Amino acid sequence: MINDTATIKLHLRIEDSFTDEDSLIAIYSGAAEEWIRNYIDDEGGVLPGELEDPVEDPPFSIKAAHLLLVADTYENREAASELEIKENPAVTRLLHPYRACMGV
Repeated sequence: MINDTATIKLHLRIEDSFTDEDSLIAIYSGAAEEWIRNYIDDEGGVLPGELEDPVEDPPFSIKAAHLLLVADTYENREAASELEIKENPAVTRLLHPYRACMGV
């Protein structure tokens, strides 16, 4: 897990320690992590640092990108919107250096 539920709730400004939305937050968090792993495109699906030390936290830029993706999904959870929803460029800027084809 890139970020724990408490950190995600802090980012989403959800004050309750347990809410009915915890299961949704877990799904969005997992989906964001899958997106990050696919974007980085590492053949083994491993985040930077995981092979060297599996308990080591991912870099801050990956943690920040994860929070942004979870928040985008949480805030825009409907299939359709009157507003045009665009990809957050900060996410790709934070993750770009870790792409397998780019090297770190």
